[in-house]
Amino acid sequence: MQNLPQTKIYKKRTTVKTLMITVPACLLALAYSLLMHKSAERQDADYFHTDEIPVAAAPANTPVMTVLFVGNSYTMVNDLPGVIANIAATDTATPVTIRAGRFLKPGTPLSEHWDRRAQADPLSAGRWDYVVLQDSSMLPVIPSLLGDMKSSTANWVNAVRQTGSRPVLYEAWARQPGSSWYKTKELERFKTPEQMQDEIDRVINGLGASLGAMVVPVGDYWMACMSQAGAPNLYMADGTHPSPAGTYLTALVFYRKLTGHELQHVTYVPPNLSQKDAAFILRCASY
Repeated sequence: MQNLPQTKIYKKRTTVKTLMITVPACLLALAYSLLMHKSAERQDADYFHTDEIPVAAAPANTPVMTVLFVGNSYTMVNDLPGVIANIAATDTATPVTIRAGRFLKPGTPLSEHWDRRAQADPLSAGRWDYVVLQDSSMLPVIPSLLGDMKSSTANWVNAVRQTGSRPVLYEAWARQPGSSWYKTKELERFKTPEQMQDEIDRVINGLGASLGAMVVPVGDYWMACMSQAGAPNLYMADGTHPSPAGTYLTALVFYRKLTGHELQHVTYVPPNLSQKDAAFILRCASY
């Protein structure tokens, strides 16, 4: 894969018109958070754990890549690690077996994950080729929290590097255009998603440059894809979490960045995504 330029790929996009959600985003986010916590309780009383994720079997003797995901609901929704692994396993030209681990909990920033390492350290669970670090999505745009965010990210990046693994920063996306998020006190200064994405990019790319960590530009691809006619909705109803289409786009961008492979031979389509929407997302992620 050719390296993406540092300049944003969505500078020439047009404004996307979307329907405003009818329920305040904060209430939807709260309901979603409660749902995710209930799900976590059913699966694991603590949910801070590391395990391998079952995925589609790649052909025999394919290269193996190990990836640890540290984060929260943006990684958990629609099982992003599993989608990435299935994409890799079913690439008909250059299949890869991705053995993925989790260190995830809804609504949990990297600073809290760092504190919990004393109880269960995912970095000691095995040798990871990459460790993907996904912090709380709005920390880059809340000035009062930037100091703690930068400190905890540096802690993780340094610890990851000491194990011989490569740290990866997950660049998230702006809130859904037209949603009530832009009426909240913390975000009302942003008049457009483009403005919010610019700030997210500035912070995450700055961290990546200063810490020597890879940045996966997911948010830039979201902004670029949403500007095109016929784009499927990348958001859930809460205006922040990814829909199945949003997770598929995110997974494809991760696959390209982690493996360096192009996407023309990717055959995997998530079962909850139509062939038409999948084809659109695949074209968009191939830019």
